[in-house]
Amino acid sequence: YHDIGKIKRPYFFTENQEAYKNIHDEMEPSLSALVIASHVKEGIELAKKSRLPKDIIDIIAQHHGTNLITYFFHRALKENGSANDAVAEENYRYSGPKPQTKEAGIILLADSLEAATRSLTNPTATRIKTLVKEIIQRNLENGQLEECDLTLKDLDKIGDSFSRILTGMFHSRVEYPDEDLIKKLKEEKKKNGNTNKKSAEKNKDKSKKNKRDNQNGSATSQG
Repeated sequence: YHDIGKIKRPYFFTENQEAYKNIHDEMEPSLSALVIASHVKEGIELAKKSRLPKDIIDIIAQHHGTNLITYFFHRALKENGSANDAVAEENYRYSGPKPQTKEAGIILLADSLEAATRSLTNPTATRIKTLVKEIIQRNLENGQLEECDLTLKDLDKIGDSFSRILTGMFHSRVEYPDEDLIKKLKEEKKKNGNTNKKSAEKNKDKSKKNKRDNQNGSATSQG
């Protein structure tokens, strides 16, 4: 339920833009950030309207903490050039609050990691594990997890679990042949085996015949 607020404007979010033009290309970064951040507020409103439990509503409110909407903040800095003082960082942050429970903290990390892993061009197990560590460390350093009672020991276990799960989801797999192809290969192998067997038997018979002919020829010479 954490992202139900995206229902109101689905095509403003990357996961829904595969077949559509990126609408943010024609928008100011500040407006894009405002729309992206609004899915939290709209999610809370929808959850309350649907009478979802308070614990779920709280997690919807907290699942981004007060994190920076990095992409649009950096884009704004780039577009403003030397006038970076004109870009107010608070306009590019989620309103929070920060996660207040372990569950909310885990969902914040899971949401960040799933999106980040999708952006990897070659999601190997090593790269995924490195990414997991980086994102956990980043959220620790910027204080997003300071109010949710997650310990470093918890985060080690969570990181291991995320690495394993995300590797299973995104790591390239070996493509195995389908059943029809396997059956065909077995039939060809059997056919080749029978052909080789017949050829071997034929060569064996020919060898025996040659041996008999040689013996007969030798006997004739002696006579």
